Amino acid sequence: MFVDPSAHTLHNTGDAAMLQVALMRIRAQWAGACVTVHFSDAPALARLDGQAHVLSPKGVRAWAPDAGLAAPGRPLARARALLARAGRTMRRRWPGYWRVVARMVDRTSVDAYLRTVQGADLVLLTGAGALTDAFARHAVQLLETLEVGQAAGAVTAATGQGLGPLHEPLLVERAAGAVRGADLLALREPLLGVQLLAAWGVAPQQWTVTGDDALALLDAGLGPAAGPALGVCLRRAPYARIDDATLHETREVVRSFAAAVAAPVTGLPVSRHLLEDDADALGGLVQRDDGPRSPDALIERVRGCRTVLTGSYHAAVFALGSGVPVVALAGSPYYLHKFAGLAALFGDACQTVVPGPLLARDLRAALLEAWELAPPAREELCATARRQVVAGDAAYAEIFQLVEARVRPR
Repeated sequence: MFVDPSAHTLHNTGDAAMLQVALMRIRAQWAGACVTVHFSDAPALARLDGQAHVLSPKGVRAWAPDAGLAAPGRPLARARALLARAGRTMRRRWPGYWRVVARMVDRTSVDAYLRTVQGADLVLLTGAGALTDAFARHAVQLLETLEVGQAAGAVTAATGQGLGPLHEPLLVERAAGAVRGADLLALREPLLGVQLLAAWGVAPQQWTVTGDDALALLDAGLGPAAGPALGVCLRRAPYARIDDATLHETREVVRSFAAAVAAPVTGLPVSRHLLEDDADALGGLVQRDDGPRSPDALIERVRGCRTVLTGSYHAAVFALGSGVPVVALAGSPYYLHKFAGLAALFGDACQTVVPGPLLARDLRAALLEAWELAPPAREELCATARRQVVAGDAAYAEIFQLVEARVRPR
């Protein structure tokens, strides 16, 4: 089994959660399976699955060096398109020749990459919001791996996927082709992803909507959360488009609202990436800490909250799944899409506020509504999350059946 996750490190607790669930489900089906994960940090992976093997991402980078040509906003669009299509054509029609060229860059990594992906019975892209313009280079690498697996006869699938926004023509072209060739796609939202699949001509029997895979880590036996705190996660990153002035104004609203309802403020940092450290974005709102280091620890902290204000998608996922209403701060199409998908599944318990001249007013109103909604909404939010977990289990069961039914010559 070859698993390509949303990230190659565990610096984001949401990424860690989605990978953890995928490995749990695989091990529940095939305890002794040989599982290789596209990853950069072997010790971190061992904490999730002590049996899993690590494959360095260096191989796909050398094999598909044209991945960066799909980045939106770059000049010379026509020239980039020609080069990217030429590279893909060479890899598909003359893979032996291309392999010789790629090995000149990194022989060991290219050989390991091709040996692993071409020898896999299942090539699985786990939960992610990576197939989007904001992460074009990584998206092309994921799609390349999917196509290498398809060419070799593997079952190929993608679970817990958030698709889009996608406007870069090169990326749309690659995504449509690779996704049409997949055996099963499990989407984490029923809006933009469904529209894209329909536009790409993906057959209805090839896809399903399951919600986010990370919900499977919630312990249904604990019941809904009923904590007293206002949980906060703020995201400062290029793809979030939340500037320092917006962060400052948001912090001030949090302080005043928490004082008005006599609630403690709890920090819920999700990302520890150097350039998007959520703990830094919280500023002086709470006492500085590096935040929960595991999905379980983050979930435990979320359960101490009555309402969560977040600029991070997975803080919202864990909150809603635990029965905690969410106010989402979204400054980019990427995050507007992600939070709209959650609202489509969880209803009015997920409100989105867009930065603007009336930000403070809108945040206060949304926080008050969420605060008052919390007690009556808890049971239904948890029930909604449980239904999504069941749908996710069913999607994985279908993938496992496809693998077991396909006899591949060795």
